[in-house]
Amino acid sequence: MLLRLLGIFCLRSRSAKVGIRMFSANDFHFHSFEATEDITRYSNGGYHPVIIGDILRSPSKSYRIVQKLGFGTYATVWLAQQVDRPRSFYSLKVTTSDGLSGNEAQVLSSLHDKPRVSNIIALRDSFELEGPNGKHWVLVTDVVVPLVNLLSPERSLDWRIKVVKGIVKGVASLHASNIVHGGTG
Repeated sequence: MLLRLLGIFCLRSRSAKVGIRMFSANDFHFHSFEATEDITRYSNGGYHPVIIGDILRSPSKSYRIVQKLGFGTYATVWLAQQVDRPRSFYSLKVTTSDGLSGNEAQVLSSLHDKPRVSNIIALRDSFELEGPNGKHWVLVTDVVVPLVNLLSPERSLDWRIKVVKGIVKGVASLHASNIVHGGTG
């Protein structure tokens, strides 16, 4: 457990016996010497403890946690594999249970009902998760590349300009819908 808290994840399997091949711990490697989330936030009102190999279940689908993608003030984000469709991967954002990020699912759902919206990620599924630290929302979206990778100097200037234009279109869509993005966490 101590290694997990330090950001060096010991992969362990909690896999149920399923008739399809799932990825094993040997398929992924994660180590972080960069900043990780504040471990004191794994308390009442804070983060939900997630371990690689966990299965999170919505009313209609099950997702196996494969890899940690990141964290922010109000959530941790995980790469997950849909259990009954092993080639389907999603990003699962597990919010803190303090209620400060509770309407994100509603906002994402309402945005895609509007014709003017573009360059905003689609919400594929969402569900509530009861845990030792309270109730958390899980938002299921497509996996996207981190912004820092998209704007890397290794990419051509033309590529980076296209990325920035896409971001501007997304923010404009939010503003046209009277929504302001509140941060990067």
